[in-house]
Amino acid sequence: MDMRNNQTSDQIQPDPGFRRAVWLLPCAWALHEAEEWNILGWYHRYWVNVPEVTATDIRTGLAFIALVGFVWTLVGALFRNPKATASLVLPFFTAVASGNALQHIYFVFRFGTYAPGVVTAALVVIPCTLYVTLRAVRNGLISRWYAAIIYLPVIPLLALTIRAGNEVSPVIHIIARFSSDLAQLIFGGR
Repeated sequence: MDMRNNQTSDQIQPDPGFRRAVWLLPCAWALHEAEEWNILGWYHRYWVNVPEVTATDIRTGLAFIALVGFVWTLVGALFRNPKATASLVLPFFTAVASGNALQHIYFVFRFGTYAPGVVTAALVVIPCTLYVTLRAVRNGLISRWYAAIIYLPVIPLLALTIRAGNEVSPVIHIIARFSSDLAQLIFGGR
């Protein structure tokens, strides 16, 4: 028996602070996106077939994806049940944010130099995502199986990144096109 809260290990108490803890995730993600603010020059130095985008296009896309993280979290945090919050919020950050973070770490090894985004990837995004995930598992908000499943998309994402070598992947081309279109919509013609 756990004497601190007078419950047995079979009676896991829901984590009332979890709905606040999930806000670490979009904050970490936004910091990561900010570290990538000047990534376009790095793309041109280390990649072939770089999409025809401007720094404004890239920055618009980075700001948009950071905003998506906050909106995603807001929607999940609206649920009063922390289990629902965990089930909805975590998949975006485990698959997208952690997958992207691992890509940046790989880029350091691949190119042998700083890759914009790697500092926040290694020191903020991955630790925060693991912390919130482990907190959800420990407090019975998600099962270990669910946690494993929501991290699975990281594997093919990293495999595609490794396979691409120094070519910009088709996914990045799609994101770049979207970012360019969004910048055009917001800021007008070039």
